[in-house]
Amino acid sequence: MKDKSCRKFLRQLSQNPLDKNIGSKIDNLELIKNAYFELYRYYNKLNDKTNALENYQNYTLIKDSINARLNSQRLVEIQMNFELEESYSEISRIENEVNQLTAENKIRELEIKKQKNVKNLLIIIVILTIIFGISSTIQFLNKRKTNILLNEKITEADKSNKLLKKSEENLKILNATKDKFFSIIAHDLKSPLVSLKSFLTAIKNPKEENYEKATAQLQQLEGLLSKVIDLINNLLFWALSQEDSIKFNAESFNLHQSIIEELSGASIVAESKGISLNVEIDNQYTVFTDRNMLLFIIRNLVSNALKFTPSGGTVRVNAEKTEQNDCIIVTDTGTGIETEQLEKLFDLEKKLTPNTSGKREGTGLGLMLCREFTQKMGGKIEVETQPGFGSSFSITIPNKPNET
Repeated sequence: MKDKSCRKFLRQLSQNPLDKNIGSKIDNLELIKNAYFELYRYYNKLNDKTNALENYQNYTLIKDSINARLNSQRLVEIQMNFELEESYSEISRIENEVNQLTAENKIRELEIKKQKNVKNLLIIIVILTIIFGISSTIQFLNKRKTNILLNEKITEADKSNKLLKKSEENLKILNATKDKFFSIIAHDLKSPLVSLKSFLTAIKNPKEENYEKATAQLQQLEGLLSKVIDLINNLLFWALSQEDSIKFNAESFNLHQSIIEELSGASIVAESKGISLNVEIDNQYTVFTDRNMLLFIIRNLVSNALKFTPSGGTVRVNAEKTEQNDCIIVTDTGTGIETEQLEKLFDLEKKLTPNTSGKREGTGLGLMLCREFTQKMGGKIEVETQPGFGSSFSITIPNKPNET
């Protein structure tokens, strides 16, 4: 743009594109049109689609306004020229008649005809103005509707791109989590299998020292195999939950009796470690929820409590009933949970991340499933802990009336 005023207007718009009064200070539609077009090209090069679109819309509106004004002026000029030509012809004719008639009558007739011509001209101008106004209004409404639709399409495209990007990021995270998850599972399964191989080797070679070694490994192997069984059971439940094959199926059952039966294996482990395992629940205590999910949660929490409770400690299971909820609590006198580990206790992805010492701690799959099953039952799971003094896990589920 070579014009100095145009460059000044373009610079003002670039510095303050929201100032709508800049154009009125110049009063040159052609100049404003060119300035908006240059701004459109400038923002388009910067790949700023929003500002480019806004300036292109302004350029289109100014261009249409200029064309409409020119068309209106041309129509008025043509009509006026036509009317003037007719007037001139009429005047000539009247002047010829004036030579034949009296001057007074011809002058009166001429005045009357001039008034009619002016009246007709005014009517034509008014009609043309109305037509132009209606046409401009229709064009403006159509362009505004088009711009609204275009903005909606751009917004939808942006949302789709954001969702696609988020899905890609989630997929990458899931793949990374899966790789870590199976790596830890392989590690957890390898250790007891190596111990089992050493035990079988000792049995295969009947030497006194091997028998003594095998006897020492037997207790260790029993505990490791128990962990493997728990891991396999958790993997089975996890696979079923991923396929959405586990459905919530509520029923009324005796909580005390069910827990006693479910913890029969855990009682043996507690006895071998010298830990007191107490189920402090009333014999007639009943709940209405999914039996398998609740017992799975309690079994996992008790198993974890026994794992981190030293000999001579205590693990207790009790329950409290309110008007709306049942709360089952598993308390131990074990080592407790550090704050760093508490923050990622129920998060599989965080659990798979090495801690500050670089030591990998296991999958945490059981606790993750505990939280998932608690949510399926419409409840929540919470933990209170103090390092060195034990932990307390509470499962709160809705208390629904028994069905007969």
